[in-house]
Order: sequence, then C-alpha cells, then structure tokens
Amino acid sequence: MQTQAQQLEHIAKTLEQMLHAAANAGARHVHIPLTFGEAQAVIDSLRVDVSIKTDLRFGTLRFANRFRLPVFKNKHGQTAHSKPDGSDWSPAQWLQAVVGELGEYANFRKKFERGDLSEHDFEEYAAKELADVQTYLDILAMRALDKPDQPHARGIDLGAATMAKFNEVSLRVRADVFIENGLVMVRDVGAKIDGASPAQKE
Repeated sequence: MQTQAQQLEHIAKTLEQMLHAAANAGARHVHIPLTFGEAQAVIDSLRVDVSIKTDLRFGTLRFANRFRLPVFKNKHGQTAHSKPDGSDWSPAQWLQAVVGELGEYANFRKKFERGDLSEHDFEEYAAKELADVQTYLDILAMRALDKPDQPHARGIDLGAATMAKFNEVSLRVRADVFIENGLVMVRDVGAKIDGASPAQKE
C-alpha cells in the first residue's frame, strides 16, 4: 500500500508526463482542465508537499505537551512547573515565552541578513527557534482561557481554530482553497458567498 507521499509523487509524475506529451504534440493544453503553467504549478506544489518529511498533527503536539509539562526540568534540574498542566504560569507568561522564541528567531535572522551566519547555519537555527514557537504557541492556546486560580479544562483547540479561521478568510478574500477534515479542498466560492453575490458583499 502506497504512503501519502508516494501517492503524491505518483500524481506529480503522471501530470508531468501528460504535460511533456502535450508539449511534444504541439498542443496548447493537456487533457485536463489546466494550462501548462497551472499544471506545472500543481506539480511543483505536490513536490513541495512531498518534501515535507513529517505530518505532525495539532492533537499529537497537544498530547505531547500535556505529557511533558509535568516532568519538564529547568536548567538546575528542578521541576519547572508547580502544577502539572502548566497552569502555574498565567496566559501572559506563556505569551512571553512565545514572544521570547520569536525574538530569538529574529536575532538569528538579523545575523543571517548581515552576513554573520551561513545559509546552512541559519536554516538549522531558524528551524529550532520556530519549532519552539510552535510548541509554546500550543501551550499558550491550551492555557489561554485560564482565569486566576481557575485553570480551563481544555483551552483552545488550535487545530480546529486554525481550520475555521483559514476557511473564514478564504470566504472573505474569495479564495477557493479550504481545509476540511485535515485535507485541502478546492470549492468554487467566486459566484456566491453566503447566499449573496460578491458585489453585495462589498
């Protein structure tokens, strides 16, 4: 059974073969409703997807964060949090952690742009700092609804919130790209949005 990456690569190769065959025949279009440029864009985008070597899900990261917080140690080897769910830190403190990691990324970017870091070194540092940002952002979402001495049981589901907001923006900007059930979907929203024409929405 093919993995998703193998399936995507197969689709990319098939589209590329169709593209070359149509070009050799002098055709202006391949036998799918895409121009040469659009087909090539599909091929390129598929290859970008294939190059991503992991499929980390928001739920997996949330579970891992919940599991690691109780045993997280500071630089002195002491338990970092007095409450196992991280609610001993306020949402503002978790926000500071996110901003701190963004600041570290910004510092490396500054050094890269002025020539102090090679591209290879910057890629390594940037990946680590942005990974820290993502990790802390999930914890911030988990603790975002806390009140003083009243930790929220669930917090914000960042995966669901991201999908909902992405789709909301797609509707607003009349883009046909949506995320549904963890998959990228293309739906025609240009003609009518929420029962009204685009002109009525302006």
